[in-house]
Amino acid sequence: MTELLMSNLINIVSALGFAAFIFVLARWSGIPILQRMVGIQFFFVALHINEELRIPGGFVEMVEERLHFTLVNPHFGELVLSAVVLLMFGPPLLFPRRIFLTMVPMVLGVFEFVMHTLGIWMFDRHVPYTPGLATATCLLLPVGVYSIRFAIKNKLMRAVDWLFVFLYMLFCVGMAQQIVVRSTGMSYLDFLRNVRKSILGE
Repeated sequence: MTELLMSNLINIVSALGFAAFIFVLARWSGIPILQRMVGIQFFFVALHINEELRIPGGFVEMVEERLHFTLVNPHFGELVLSAVVLLMFGPPLLFPRRIFLTMVPMVLGVFEFVMHTLGIWMFDRHVPYTPGLATATCLLLPVGVYSIRFAIKNKLMRAVDWLFVFLYMLFCVGMAQQIVVRSTGMSYLDFLRNVRKSILGE
């Protein structure tokens, strides 16, 4: 049972993203605009993950080759990824009045576009593409930018709220990275050194 669950984590995340999408469509006129956007972004993140890992896939292999570490159990990485997605999308869907929570998935959308674009150079790609770039550019980025502009235009966020968004994202992404990297036997500092070398082309 556990093996069946672990081997279908991406399917489960995809199903949850689709369910969130259907939920916001069904209740469109009765829920806050930013909650609608979170539901849409959840679905788009599910598509993004599928682009990275399945069609065309290859994101994990690209990172492993360039940063010199290997996942012992790919399903463990998917488990951590699934947990992070739920941490980023569950709270804003459940508590949409906490505006800073709704901004976390939106900043993530912009962040994904930036990182996948930088990845073309960082991973020395022969074509201007990294697995995940298409959905990051065409789906995650527009929803993220629209929602951030909406929050700023309507003065829904204070400076301290943006700090909370940054800290929340830093916690989720940083902890996930550390857990996955340490599971391979590599120290997190060595991983960061490899990232630095890759960025600087050393």
